[in-house]
Amino acid sequence: MVLWALFSARKQLHGIAAAGDRDQARILRDSIGRLVSANPWLRDFITVQRYEVRNSITGSTLEVISSDTASSYGHLCDFVVVDELSHWPESAEEFYTSLRSTAAKRRSCVFVAIMNAGYEGSFQHKLSLAAQDNPRIYYSHLPGTVATWLKDSFDELSKEIPPHAVDRLINNNWTSGGGDALTPQDIAAAEDNNAREMTGEEYGWEFVGGLDLGLKRDNAAFVVLAVNRNTRQIRLARVDTWKPSEAADGKVSLSDVEDTMIYRKRQFKLDHVRYDPWQAEHIAQRVEGNTDYGIRARDSAYNRQPFMREVTPTAVNLREIARIVIESFTDRRLTLYPCPELHADLRKLRVEEKSYGFRLTSPRDATGHGDTVTAFALALLGAYELSATPNDHYRFVTF
Repeated sequence: MVLWALFSARKQLHGIAAAGDRDQARILRDSIGRLVSANPWLRDFITVQRYEVRNSITGSTLEVISSDTASSYGHLCDFVVVDELSHWPESAEEFYTSLRSTAAKRRSCVFVAIMNAGYEGSFQHKLSLAAQDNPRIYYSHLPGTVATWLKDSFDELSKEIPPHAVDRLINNNWTSGGGDALTPQDIAAAEDNNAREMTGEEYGWEFVGGLDLGLKRDNAAFVVLAVNRNTRQIRLARVDTWKPSEAADGKVSLSDVEDTMIYRKRQFKLDHVRYDPWQAEHIAQRVEGNTDYGIRARDSAYNRQPFMREVTPTAVNLREIARIVIESFTDRRLTLYPCPELHADLRKLRVEEKSYGFRLTSPRDATGHGDTVTAFALALLGAYELSATPNDHYRFVTF
């Protein structure tokens, strides 16, 4: 529809495609790009750029923006397409309001919001209820699984995610607010009030780490998990967190994070650390180079793997992390000592559907952006790999 408008309109049009983040916003642009590629004659008219689609003959444009764009005010446009509104963070409500204000500046502007069911009590749910009672808004709701050709995929997905997430993502029903990736029962089953932080001296356990590094807006977290490869059980060993609000300059101290990671590396003789390369590449290189202690190594092939192992947020990795986190709770492999930060993040954890499948997300609030659970999930990815490795492949190497 957007491509048709850009190509066919007799007057010059300006449109906006908006989403919660730039990656989501680019989906519409990419879809237009595929249509242009499949219809080469359109290339004489339509040019697809990074954040813009333009008709080179008429000057009609589509601008791609998101809630992390510097400003959404000041636009005069003929149409606005808001994509996946139910997946926008609560903090994006002002961004949505600015888009509605932009659309109101031009009487003939068409405003289209596309979403599936989300969470009751959210600003999106309130907008949905209000739209149903507004005679100036066309509201369409399709309950249940209407994409019958995807039934097999949905049946498979239903086996991997909790029932209340299925109700929202597949049956298209608004569900109660909060996280739906893990049930309270699953979290409670993993938590042991008698468990304590581990020291690294416990017999039969090996250790892996996960790092999520925030600087100004988000907290930083480093999580150590213990793995018993004989029983395949996994225990929470240690959680370290840093809050930028507690620092004098309002930033997380990278030197404090680095010092703590090196200390934990020695204390637990960590097998390796998984990390998101966003903002963490420099610190990963410094910790990687610190090898003045005994570590575990398997063989020459294993030794070639780095100690710090980046986990890029690709579709495959995000799906795998979601699967492992949910599975580790449902099959009762985890034991967690009382950790309020992690407990709070686990309860907020949500399943989010994307074009490539599903992933886990955490809403941003006053306590952070799920930083502790992100570090936990990264460590869990390493713990699963370690638990699947035969014991007899390991030997001790001292540097």
